[in-house]
Amino acid sequence: MKKIVLILLLGSFLVGAFKVYTNNYIEIMEAIARIKGKSWEAKVHIWVVDGKAVVMRSGESYQLKENDVLELDDIIITGENSFLIIKFGYQSKIKLFENSRLKIDELLLNENEMNGPKKFSFALLMGSIFSDFTKGIEKLKVKGSKATLDIKGTQFLTTVGKNGSLRLAVLYGSVKLNPDNGTPIIVNNKEGTIVTN
Repeated sequence: MKKIVLILLLGSFLVGAFKVYTNNYIEIMEAIARIKGKSWEAKVHIWVVDGKAVVMRSGESYQLKENDVLELDDIIITGENSFLIIKFGYQSKIKLFENSRLKIDELLLNENEMNGPKKFSFALLMGSIFSDFTKGIEKLKVKGSKATLDIKGTQFLTTVGKNGSLRLAVLYGSVKLNPDNGTPIIVNNKEGTIVTN
């Protein structure tokens, strides 16, 4: 019994330490970017790429790399065993997992770079994303095949399956889910839902 309690305490400590490390790492990376004079915080851009990821733009395909700026109507595609992180504003990020497709539907940039875009919406066409959004964006929407999500300052995981079903799990905050054929619902902290035909 003592071993189980010790393991649980150690596990809790490691999770807490990882969160502190991750937050410190992000703050350090932000400070380095400011020192280097990078001024792309307002733009929606690629922050991290691991593996194969491409963007389809105006009928052409381009390999994505760090700091590439994304544009309206871009379709981002990740390959097998690959992921990328899209960043905008001061701390908002989207992690696009392997074998996923995401299209930027609406993008209106803000004059104040650190606030990120004024309006930003994208469609998850297939696959999974983890989203971590800070407040300050006037309009932020995620479109899946069966519903639209209205978001303000929250963390959530979304998956669109091959059959078009949408799965949503909210880790922090709340998300308003607007099914294409149904009544809107609020999905709160540590809740989830599935939207099918």
